[in-house]
Amino acid sequence: MGTVTVKGGKVSTYSKFNITLADYGITFVKGKPSSNIAKTLEVTIHSEY
Repeated sequence: MGTVTVKGGKVSTYSKFNITLADYGITFVKGKPSSNIAKTLEVTIHSEY
C-alpha cells in the first residue's frame, strides 16, 4: 500500500508493508539470535521531495 501527495509544490510519499526475511535469503542459525529476531518485519517509508 502506498500514497503519493502533491501539496504546495512538494511531493510526499508514504508506504507501509511487511517483508518475510526468508523470502530474501535472510536466515539465522538456531539459538539465541534466531529466537530474538522476527521472521516478518514491517517496513515504513516516508519521503518528501
